Formats: sequence, C-alpha cells, structure tokens
Amino acid sequence: MLKLNYSRDSSIECGEKRLTLRLSRKLFGIEHWETIKIWLQAGLRDVHWLSAPFRMMTAEEDVPGYPRWKQISVDVLSWVIFHLLVPLGHRLVELWQVIDWTAINRLCSDLYHNSQAGQRAWAPAQLFALLILFIVLPIPSECELLRVVAIVPLYRWFCGFGLFTQLPDHSTLHTFRKRLGVERFEAILSWVVLRCLEAGLITNRWTQKRQAAEGQALWEMALEEAVLTFMAEKEVQTGSDKGKTFAVPQTPEAQRRWLKGIVQRLKGLLPHARGDTDAGVRWTSSVTLVCGYWLGFLVDNLRGVITAVRVVSLNTAQRSQMIVALDAHNQRVGAYPEAVAADSAQDYYPVHQALDERQIRGHIASRNHQGTGGGLGPVHFAVDEHEQLLCPADKPLTPGKSSPDDGKATYKAQVADCASCSRQAECLPKGQQPDGPRRIRLFLQAHQRWLQNLEHTRTQEYKAAQKKRFASEGWFGLAVRLYGAAKMPYRSQPMNQIAGLMTGIAMNLTLLMRHGQPASSTVT
Repeated sequence: MLKLNYSRDSSIECGEKRLTLRLSRKLFGIEHWETIKIWLQAGLRDVHWLSAPFRMMTAEEDVPGYPRWKQISVDVLSWVIFHLLVPLGHRLVELWQVIDWTAINRLCSDLYHNSQAGQRAWAPAQLFALLILFIVLPIPSECELLRVVAIVPLYRWFCGFGLFTQLPDHSTLHTFRKRLGVERFEAILSWVVLRCLEAGLITNRWTQKRQAAEGQALWEMALEEAVLTFMAEKEVQTGSDKGKTFAVPQTPEAQRRWLKGIVQRLKGLLPHARGDTDAGVRWTSSVTLVCGYWLGFLVDNLRGVITAVRVVSLNTAQRSQMIVALDAHNQRVGAYPEAVAADSAQDYYPVHQALDERQIRGHIASRNHQGTGGGLGPVHFAVDEHEQLLCPADKPLTPGKSSPDDGKATYKAQVADCASCSRQAECLPKGQQPDGPRRIRLFLQAHQRWLQNLEHTRTQEYKAAQKKRFASEGWFGLAVRLYGAAKMPYRSQPMNQIAGLMTGIAMNLTLLMRHGQPASSTVT
C-alpha cells in the first residue's frame, strides 16, 4: 500500500482494490461539513436535489418497446465535489429545474430501437443538455464543448455525468442531430412554447419579426489577408504590402496565368469554398460580400417568447419567410396573432395578401418605390374608386397589356393631358422628356395595397406598434451577445436550422426560468 501525507490535515492511501482519501473537517467549514453529515445519515441519492440529473435524465419508463439508456454510476467523491462546486442558486441549476427532461426522452424515444437488443444509447436528455450548454455558454465548436464539460463539475452535473464518467464524443452529438432532424427539434420548440403559453407568457396580441442583418461569414480570414498569405510564399521580391513581399510577372500573359493560379490557391485558403454548399452569398454593403445565412425570429410581444425560427441562406428574400413563420406560430399557439410588426423588407404584395387572408393586422414599414430617371415616383399615382390609375394631376391613365410573369402593365397618359399639365417638367423622367406622354409600369393591385400600407404608416396605431418593435430589437442583440447567434456553427442549412431552433429553445427556457414555474417532474 502506498500512503502519502500532503499535510497534517490530509492524506491518501492507494491499495490494491481501493483509494482512501482522508480530509480534515477544517477544509469544509461548518456549513458544508454539517450538510455532508446529513447526506450520509439520510441517504444522499434519494433525498437531495443534487441527485436529480442522475435519477431523471436516464430514467427508463415501463412501456413496451421503450429504449434502454446508459446508466450513470456516481461515486461518493463526485457527490462531495458537486456539493462544493454546484451552488443551488446558480443560473444553470435554475435552468435545469425548468426543463422536463423525461419529456425530452419521450419526444425522441421512437427514434431508438434498442429496447430488446443492442448497446444502450446515451439518453437524449443528456445529449440535449450538451446542446443547451453549446448555445448558452456559448462555445465555438462541439469538440471544444466536450473538452470544457470534461473539466467543469457544474457542466458535468448539468448533463447528468459523474466526475469520472466517460463522456460521449463529438461524433455522438453529430449522430444525435442527424437522428432527430429538423422536425424533432421543431417539436421540442413547440413543447417549450406550449409551456410558455401555459405559464401566461404569450398574449398573441401582436408579434414582431426580427432577424440578423448579416449572417455568418464562413471564412475567418479576410480576403486581403488570404491574398497576402499566398503572395508571401513567392521567392522573387518585386513588390511589398504591409511588410510582406511577393512576385509580380512582367508580361500580360504571364500575369493572367499568375492571377488564375492565385484564384485556385485562394479556394484552399478560404474555408467556405470547400465547405457549406447550402450557404448563400449576398452584398451587405456596396463593398462587402458575405457568404452564409440569416436567422429570423417570430417573437410574441408580451415577454419575448420566440414562437418560430427560420434559418435560410443569405440570398433568400426575407419576405418569403414571413408567412412560413406565421404558419408555424399558428400550429404552436393554436391561433394567428392579431397583428404583426415588421420592417420594410416585408412590404411586398404577397406578404400583405397573405396577412389579409389570415386576418392579421400588418404594421409594416413602407419601402421606397422611387423609380429611376427622376420625375415623380409611384407615390404620386393614386387609384380611384373605379380602380383606375391616376397621374399626379388626377388624370386617368390607359393600361397596356399585363405581363404574364409579374402582372405588371405599362400605364400611359394622354398626350393632350401631358401637354397642358402645369406639372409636366417635374413629372416626366429623363427618358420621357421633354414632351411625354408620361408612362409608368406597375401591377395595379400591388400598387394599391402599397399605397394603403403607406397611409397606415401615418397612423398612431402603426407608430405605437413600431415603437414597441424598435424597443425590443435588443432581443436579437441579446441572442448575439449571450447565445452566439451571429455565427452559424454547422456547415449545412438543416443543421444550422437546428442551431437556430436551439437558440430559440434556450432563450424561451430562460424566460420560463425567470417568469414561469419549474417543470413538475423535476421539483425535488
């Protein structure tokens, strides 16, 4: 037997079959020492809240065909350290108590088929807990997540792992996400939204739509830096930039071959070129091109509960996602909201038409419809009670043939009307000057609905709704700052949709933690 004394207050003995650790009560303090004594007297595993993850997250139900989960064995040393380092009032402890972990297992149980044979599986509740930590900490990758969880007792406790329990690896999380798929994570979000509804955190009076303005840039290295990195590898010094030298061929033909080689090399230096084929590219400014996704939330106005999540490539029109999100909201909450507030990216006829069909009041900022070439823009062209388009001088315009593609037609003024009009000079665009007649191309029904929305933007009702929307825009800023929502962690649209759903789930659970009640099955 090997025995070591590190001080007069502690010692350790290593025998053939057991390790004996002796610690002085002075190391714990009176409060911790008395608690440990109570544990030993009453039976720690059955009475203390600290044992809840190990009793519940891998619990198996007496149901035919129910899966078998890996069972976690926790040693006494783990219990002592958990007590010392997992405080009852910690935010993660409170968050754990909000979640009904047995419900997570039930929602996923039909995807497992090991009730009679095969290896025991990691309980979905434990893997879901890891993904919750991935979002709320946040951590840049799942590999890094597991490295951090391995060394932090609080995180091990949150996921139901003992201090000496072997953890799943990142491939297990990958398999778990693929096994569940987007639809099952949507179902988990629906379950969380239902909990919020039962807790009175949703009014469904009106909903706001918010989204990331940028999306994730899939390369971490700036294009300029990548070019300079390549240039620095050349042997001939004929130029310099920021202290780095590079070779420049002298003849035009050599320069073309040289530039083509640079492009091929850059594909290796920019990770997006060999990574995510689902990501889209768009200009975020006149000089910035970004490849990635945008993340959208549909948010109830009472407490900020997220009722729908959309993740699409950056080249997808945002207006195409509004109604999809509202339909998902309806499925979860049981009804459409009374109203929706949104920015001008939603000011399109199909959106207004769909909102009218669903009897949803739209508080949508108006887009600028000013045409090219100057002159008086579409805002000066009204529609009368006979559905005739009127010019700025209130003269009816004659429609041409409608296009089968977009429904637009060219409306033309009478030559005599333009010749005698006092507003001719300011009305005519450059291409129609000096004599006209005035022509304008538009889809009449869409133009009429746009004018109606523009008129609505001048009402107090609209201003009040937009004021609330602006005041709550910080909710997405919170998602970016605390939950890493500015960067999609995976390399496919379905997996990034799961990441967006997990962000919404985590934020809703936080609201439940603050304003709702703990899940009944987790109260100990």
